[in-house]
Amino acid sequence: TGGGRHRLVCLPCGHLFGRSCVVEWFRTVNEGGGDGKKGKCPVCKKGCALKDLRVLFAPLGLCAADDGGRGEREEQLAREIVGLRNKLEIEKRKRKAAANKASDFKRLTDSYARELKELRSATAHPAPVPAPPVAHPAPDPAARVVLAPHPPTGLAAPPAPRAG
Repeated sequence: TGGGRHRLVCLPCGHLFGRSCVVEWFRTVNEGGGDGKKGKCPVCKKGCALKDLRVLFAPLGLCAADDGGRGEREEQLAREIVGLRNKLEIEKRKRKAAANKASDFKRLTDSYARELKELRSATAHPAPVPAPPVAHPAPDPAARVVLAPHPPTGLAAPPAPRAG
């Protein structure tokens, strides 16, 4: 509000707060001891005392909002969002690298599959290899070849029938 215990005040560092919020902050910070009259700025942690607070006279309608600690929570959530975005970018890069490796592997295996198919096809149906030409000697016109029937080799004549 513009007046009362939650008046708009300024710490020596320049940060603005509601008076009741700063007083409560000083008490919280000094729970371990002290009178709650000295503390640190909740934003920049610069040391200050309650006597250093300056009441600000602002135009009508400008006042300190009591956010119930939401500002700190918002900052924490903003930091968490930044951290998660960074993690997301790292995971995206890892995924892209893995996809590239998978693509390279697919191309390589496809190449091997084609080569294997070609080799199997070539060994299953080999192309006929022409026989080398045989050199025959030129016929001698003076030589005379006589072809005579030969008895079959290795066969014995059947035995003659017996009388009797």
